[in-house]
Amino acid sequence: MLEHIYALSMVGMEMLFLFTVLLALYHQRKVIGESAFIMIIALLFTFDRWIAPADIRVMLWGNETFRVGEVAIGLPALTAFLLVYIMQGILTAQRVLLGIIAAFLIYIYMGQITRLQCDWTGFSLFPGLYGGALEALLSSGRATVNLLSVSHFFELLCLPVIYNRWLSFGFSRRWSIMLSLPFTLLAGLIPSLASGIAGDGLSQVFNGDFYARLCAVMILAVMLVIYIERFENEISDNRSNGVLDFVFAFFGSYGRLQETEKHLQEWQNRFHAVFDHSTEIIITCDDAGRIIDTNIAAKELFKNFKNGNVSNVKLEKLLELENGGNFELPVNISAPLHLGCIAKISENENKILQSSIFPIQLHNRRIFVMTARDVTKERELAREREALTEQLNHSQRLESLGILAGGIAHDFNNCIHAILGYVDVATIFNRNNAEAMQLQLEKIGKVAEQAGKLTGQMLGFARRGKYHVVEIKLYELFEQCRMMIAPQKLSNISFEITLPDPEMQISADTFQMQQVLINMLINAVDALSNTAEPVLELFAVTANESPVSFNPPPGDLENADVNDYLAIVIRDNGCGMPPEIANRIFEPFFTTKPVGSGTGMGLAMAYGIIANHKGWIQLDSVENSGTTFAIFMPKVK
Repeated sequence: MLEHIYALSMVGMEMLFLFTVLLALYHQRKVIGESAFIMIIALLFTFDRWIAPADIRVMLWGNETFRVGEVAIGLPALTAFLLVYIMQGILTAQRVLLGIIAAFLIYIYMGQITRLQCDWTGFSLFPGLYGGALEALLSSGRATVNLLSVSHFFELLCLPVIYNRWLSFGFSRRWSIMLSLPFTLLAGLIPSLASGIAGDGLSQVFNGDFYARLCAVMILAVMLVIYIERFENEISDNRSNGVLDFVFAFFGSYGRLQETEKHLQEWQNRFHAVFDHSTEIIITCDDAGRIIDTNIAAKELFKNFKNGNVSNVKLEKLLELENGGNFELPVNISAPLHLGCIAKISENENKILQSSIFPIQLHNRRIFVMTARDVTKERELAREREALTEQLNHSQRLESLGILAGGIAHDFNNCIHAILGYVDVATIFNRNNAEAMQLQLEKIGKVAEQAGKLTGQMLGFARRGKYHVVEIKLYELFEQCRMMIAPQKLSNISFEITLPDPEMQISADTFQMQQVLINMLINAVDALSNTAEPVLELFAVTANESPVSFNPPPGDLENADVNDYLAIVIRDNGCGMPPEIANRIFEPFFTTKPVGSGTGMGLAMAYGIIANHKGWIQLDSVENSGTTFAIFMPKVK
């Protein structure tokens, strides 16, 4: 009894192992090729024919036995044939069947040659007892092998027919598989019945072989259903095939089907050339929203999601509406639907898609095609364009204000000159009461001078970008600035001016550069008001010799070469500035002077003028120790 159980277990393990190997090889068909898989199935059927004459049997129950070869080898190959038909259709199944027939014919030929060689005196492959035994085995088993071969041929031919019949009855693919294999065994009994009628004796039909094969195919059918539903997605739609299409195609129209397949393959290649290499994102999905296929652009978009394998994934897991709502496949649509979506690439990255979804009818199946275009960069460029447009409008408004300010400053400057002229005349005509009148006139003169400085700054802004640029020698510029500063402002200050070499030249507007240096020198003088021994220095050096480190501002000048610049240095040992003031010193209208003593526009105007000359201003300042300004300007080579 124990040996009986061991024997049955061994046969079952052989059958399951062989079918598992076949499933694994089929799953890797794109790697090893379909031809190799077809050859393996054909060889299995041939091997089953070779061991059939040996009539190796295992007891099922009582006196009922079954052939080991048919259960452990033949049925896994038969089930694999059904797998090929379901997954890849008629043409591939025909190739498998032709391969089996070719292998069987080779078996017949080799068997006949072997028998002749065994019985050929003087040329026996196995002389003596072994040759005779082999010849007897091949001779006695020939009828059995032929009958089994015919029976298996009927099974292979009827299996697709029975499978399609169950589908036409409305059964699902799962139940069609489960029912088609057992009913195919019944079809395989027809040659045995015909043999019995022909006179060989009516054998017992429902014997141990039949019951063992019936139990085995039920187990294999379950394994096949599990494999298809879990590991395969691209299933050939055989539901549209007629019940006898496989038989008619095999016997009458294989050549025409080959030609059709050739044209079909050509159209498929064209389709994939357009589908896969389209720059647009293309996704096909079923009516439940599960993805069927994607092109290369879609795989690249979702490459971070399961390594780009989004087959059988619902679209709602990958997309959401641009307005923030959840994405749902619009089922009840008859025309293309255009909508904006957001693709969730990763936790920190999203892509904006402009998509269209439309349904198509494929035989009895409705699928949806989604085409989309990545417009993320376009949206960013649109926002940047809006920002630049707003900046341009702002610049135009500022230019208008500058023109207005220039006109007002020009007219107001004329009024200031008139006031100063009248002050001079009043001073001449009131020398008798000089003490009282002179005090008032000096006050008027100071106010007029302050107003004149303000109008000069306004005119500087109004002339922005309209400078009269010439080559200026720095030593001439220094001399002009020294003459323009009132001597009374420098009465108690040690003003040390070092005239630069005549070769030191810059390209600039002379008037604007005078405005810059005078403003900065006056600010330095004001910073020395409470210093015991005030010292003010003005000199020019090359940029790499500057006491302030060469540090170009970000933007167009960040890659400036130190060898192309000169530094105009203004240094004092006055009150200095803390960092929080030094960081804001060039802001318009920022001033540390008392109300009425400064406008807060001097250094802002100076920086703007230098920036328009492709230069910049830097400073080093230490509170209570002094300040050093460096004006970096491109030198004339």
